[in-house]
Amino acid sequence: MDADTVQALRDAKALFDEGILSEQEFKEKKAELLQPKAAPVAAKPKPKPKPAPKKKSEAKPKAEKKPKKSNASSDGSEKEKKAPRVAELTLQDAGEDGVLVTGSGTFRAKSLLASLGGSWSKKLKAWVFGAGTAHATAAALKASTAPSINLTVEEGGAGAAKRRESSLASAKAEALAAAATAGASATLEVCKHKRAVLVKGDTKNVKPVLQALEGSWNKGLGGWVFPMKKREEVLAALRQDPTNTINEDPALVAEAAKAVKAEPVAEKRKSVDAADAPEAKRQSLDGEQLYPPSA
Repeated sequence: MDADTVQALRDAKALFDEGILSEQEFKEKKAELLQPKAAPVAAKPKPKPKPAPKKKSEAKPKAEKKPKKSNASSDGSEKEKKAPRVAELTLQDAGEDGVLVTGSGTFRAKSLLASLGGSWSKKLKAWVFGAGTAHATAAALKASTAPSINLTVEEGGAGAAKRRESSLASAKAEALAAAATAGASATLEVCKHKRAVLVKGDTKNVKPVLQALEGSWNKGLGGWVFPMKKREEVLAALRQDPTNTINEDPALVAEAAKAVKAEPVAEKRKSVDAADAPEAKRQSLDGEQLYPPSA
């Protein structure tokens, strides 16, 4: 209630008390004053006048499109494209043992090397070509553009293959010896995956050991994979470092036990087959033979 209404009621009451207003008149005046006032009706806004249509002559001209930036530099030459990665290869003529191709680019160029007649030797970690093909192989590699090859030709000579094999064995022994005192503090799970051994866990801490053991990284499995026959070698190498914690899956132990039982039967069958085999085949059973003896 606003102040004006309160004052009006007081004035009406005073008039009633003085007898100027009758009781009926006072009640009517009071009811009139206490009746809520109606809210003022808002006036409807007037519609805005529509702007007059612009004449064609007054229409704004369309903005000109900016020319697209050219890939050419200030001197007019186009930007250089990323150069394709080059495969770094080294070729050695090993005499009767053939031609050895090694280097960091062997995986990148594996399709090319295979198409040129090379075969991968896991023992030598090299692509091997037939004896006397050094010049032809080198020329084909230098001429390749997919991939581009940076070829280094070295003098290998007789015994190059054996020297490489010995060098790889020494490097492996040194890596495993260093791992014994590395203090890797790795917690590892050694488990069975199909017919292979899978090493998971803190593998980054023991990566040099796993590489020396010729394991292969499997991104999908999140671990390093080894053939089942390498189980004992892998476990022994990882346990050399006393700071490592190795947890072996019981399923792997059971699989290894099966393999041990089946081994004598396989060896017996192998010896029977070798008895009737020609000389070249019997030699290949004892170890990797790159090429059969010449007639």
